Amino acid sequence: MAIRDNDEARFPLFRGLSPAELESIEKLCEIVRFRKGETIFREGEEARDLHLVRKGRIALRMSLPNAKSITVYTVEPGEMVGWSAFRRGKKYTASGVASEEVEAIRIRGDDLTRLFAEDNRMGMIVYGELIAVLSERLEESRSRFVQMLGS
Repeated sequence: MAIRDNDEARFPLFRGLSPAELESIEKLCEIVRFRKGETIFREGEEARDLHLVRKGRIALRMSLPNAKSITVYTVEPGEMVGWSAFRRGKKYTASGVASEEVEAIRIRGDDLTRLFAEDNRMGMIVYGELIAVLSERLEESRSRFVQMLGS
């Protein structure tokens, strides 16, 4: 299902997993495609799906009080979006809109959480990588914010 190249994880989220563990995750995967301008998920909706972007870009857009929205991040191929799906009962914190044609791997958050409950080692590795990915995004956002303030 292409979350790996040979026996190596293709997406940073799954680094450190064995070929057998990658295979168990691949069983949960579904290839999905979105047209340019299509909304993949909406801010405030229940977060159900994690998407691993294979091709194209997804703009993460947040609503402003004046009814406008701004793009806060652009998800590139090889990155993930929808990490809120790891948190039960949580909502998406931004909307995801295809900036161009997108091909992604969709994994239901509940399915992944269930798999990690059965295999704690796998869950610990993936959650550790998730923290690393989120830390990088937070630092990038912080840097952009500081640049905006300095402009």
